[in-house]
Amino acid sequence: MTRCRKPLRSLGQAIWSAAILSVALGQAGAKPAGNRLAYLDGADPFHVGLAFPRLTTPQWVGETGVEAVVTLGIDDMRDPRIYESFCRPILERLKQIDGRAPLSIFCNSITPTEPLLQQWLKEGLSVEVHTLTHPCPLLAKGNFAAAANTYHGGVDLMNHIPGNLPAAFRTPCCDSQNTPSPRVFSELLMRRNPAGQFLEMDSSVFNIFTRADPALPGSLVTDPDGKAKFEKYVPFDSYVVTIENYPYPYAIGSRIWEMPCMVPSDWEAQHLHGTNNPVTIRDWNAAIDATVIKQGVFNLVFHPHGWVRNTQVIEWIDHITAKHGSKVKFLTFRGAGERLTKNLLGGQALRAANGQDNGV
Repeated sequence: MTRCRKPLRSLGQAIWSAAILSVALGQAGAKPAGNRLAYLDGADPFHVGLAFPRLTTPQWVGETGVEAVVTLGIDDMRDPRIYESFCRPILERLKQIDGRAPLSIFCNSITPTEPLLQQWLKEGLSVEVHTLTHPCPLLAKGNFAAAANTYHGGVDLMNHIPGNLPAAFRTPCCDSQNTPSPRVFSELLMRRNPAGQFLEMDSSVFNIFTRADPALPGSLVTDPDGKAKFEKYVPFDSYVVTIENYPYPYAIGSRIWEMPCMVPSDWEAQHLHGTNNPVTIRDWNAAIDATVIKQGVFNLVFHPHGWVRNTQVIEWIDHITAKHGSKVKFLTFRGAGERLTKNLLGGQALRAANGQDNGV
């Protein structure tokens, strides 16, 4: 499923390519781009790859000796009690590392005065945006008004949680459908809601490690049967919202940081070989080992829906701390965004206070 090996993987690839081209042309109009870096201004969320310049973790994390970053992003929250029960053992395990509990919860419609939210914020969690109603796909039935309402409403709701400032968005069903389209970025994420609120980060595009990367040992990207370790998790042939061998933050349209998710999510894993399969954890171990080699980021996508046990997430954290120790830093999306702004951009965020391009 490597993009460079096939002209087009499927009709779905052709459709997405046309969509990307349409957005690019719509933004550029009839004027030719004289700047050789003008392509970076577009809304194509899939423009990076193995040959693209890398933003490695030591360049932005701001801590000597840290070579990779992990974010734990759990999706779909409506009932905080379910998430407290599922996440509590994970939070306590994270606290054993350095006293913090850096986990990010992507929320749908919740009550902003829920007491658990204040407890979590004090413990170091971040509360992020996953739309109000979780439509799959987000732009379903061509009803853009509904998509805008559920996205911008989610941004507004998370801003109404006392003490919370949401940083990131995750598109519903991004691990199972072609949901994070260029239009989602150009017409939703890069805009402000009626209250003037906006986000600075997305985590919806999935990174796949492949055997095309010469930096990675074959044992990390190849199964014992000789087949590709991570490409097997792609849920269907026309699933194209992916990048390959690029586990790094990158900018989309000069306004949004993309923190690419790592294949597999827990949904992709259970879709392939059933729930709570130990192979999932072994492959997560291989992926984090590859991420450390690449000095990148591992953004985990998981849910409390029975696809992976919380004890398995802890098992994976144990592997990280035992093998890599202080080389790996656990952060929330809010924390990652703050470090990118402070340590990479000298305190000047991608977006100005009014949500526009900040000239970075």
